[in-house]
Amino acid sequence: MARVRGLGVAAPVRRRSIIVAVVVAATVLLSACEYAGLGSTPVALFGDSVADDAATETAAEMEADYRYVGRFARAGAIQDQLLPLALQLQADPPDILIVELGVGDAQLWHDDARMRDDIVRVLDAASEIGCVRWPNLKTAGVNPFYQGVVARSGAFNQILAEVIAGYPNAEMIDYDIWAQARPGYYLADGLHFNPEGRAAYGNWLRTRVAGSCRRR
Repeated sequence: MARVRGLGVAAPVRRRSIIVAVVVAATVLLSACEYAGLGSTPVALFGDSVADDAATETAAEMEADYRYVGRFARAGAIQDQLLPLALQLQADPPDILIVELGVGDAQLWHDDARMRDDIVRVLDAASEIGCVRWPNLKTAGVNPFYQGVVARSGAFNQILAEVIAGYPNAEMIDYDIWAQARPGYYLADGLHFNPEGRAAYGNWLRTRVAGSCRRR
């Protein structure tokens, strides 16, 4: 039986171990994708630290009207949510998908091509979902500590607007305008919410973002 050099482990055994690990990881991910709520329409939110800040408030809002699940990658870019998104869409796809991603990509200084490719990957994966909504990024009032966000959020918004126009089931929602009109909702970093902002953001996601799908 062939052995892996330096590991002292039989290659077939190692392959089986890898397969088992992948299956276990997928099972864990899928087990966390169950919807909760009083409504009949399933809504899934995939977000980063901005949406995660308001996760409790958003769940309370959404679960009053929908069947809802939220998944967050606090320091992640779009690519960090691609596998969880694919698993969700395969296991139990929502009628409404909200994608609150892009802050991590801007902060990591992803170039235009990388941003465009990752946005396309999400929208392609969600092309069979009835209603996809993607809030853009806040472009002003962000603490310079987030240098990438300050420098690259405008580019991300432009690319998102260009790409999403090619998907009839998807629409960009102007979070930037909403955020600029409400500076009192943010902590000193200008990016994450204070308690008042968390409540308002959760309500906005339900009424304006998910609600726009009902008004089609």
